[in-house]
Amino acid sequence: MKIGICDDSLKFCEDLKKIAKAYAAQNHLSFSYAIYDSGEAFFADKEPCDILFLDIELGDVTGIEVLKYIKRENLPTIVLVVTAYSKYIDEAMDFSILRYIEKPVEQSRVFHALNSALERIDEKYIVLDDLTTHTKVKVAFKDIIYAETKMRKILVRTTGGTYTLKEGFKGFKSALSASYFAEPHYSYIVNMNYIKCFKRTEIIVDVNGEEKKIHVSGDKQHALRQKYSRFLGEDK
Repeated sequence: MKIGICDDSLKFCEDLKKIAKAYAAQNHLSFSYAIYDSGEAFFADKEPCDILFLDIELGDVTGIEVLKYIKRENLPTIVLVVTAYSKYIDEAMDFSILRYIEKPVEQSRVFHALNSALERIDEKYIVLDDLTTHTKVKVAFKDIIYAETKMRKILVRTTGGTYTLKEGFKGFKSALSASYFAEPHYSYIVNMNYIKCFKRTEIIVDVNGEEKKIHVSGDKQHALRQKYSRFLGEDK
């Protein structure tokens, strides 16, 4: 899970990162972290954050511009505004931010905000139109293990069963907005929470107690290894 901190004070960013690390340790979680000292730096990162701590006063590109960008690009980012300037809060609230945290921040407030953000992430879901049963099924993102496209259909393996869809794979993948999804191959998308083993040319996924080997294509190997390292919190 990726935590972003966007503030023009690097000291504040590092202090807030320490609080987030303390939260992760207390709750046995693994976060990766991205620090942005400007709105431009945030725009340059093409891998969305799951949770973003955002200051409003950033310089030439304000936090409001960052919020507009997140909305325009439909990024799956939960925003926690952290600022000392309450005069911007009314405008910021127009963008459905989850929480407002006043500076100087208190650890307890950051912990409560992260609790709320994780609850929101866990609530994400997709509705699958299953060809086998001719029914629509609501499935949480976190319960999807992997999906593959085969013979113009999509096979979706979940913790609760297997579903077959007839739709475009590109559109299906774009709907899975959580950052823990990764593509080891053009025909697959995998929830990294279920990866048991990562080798250079293959990954092994835990599918309800059984192992599934998935080939990692040559042009995906480097990017996938980097993303998986960040997911595990090894690239900090």
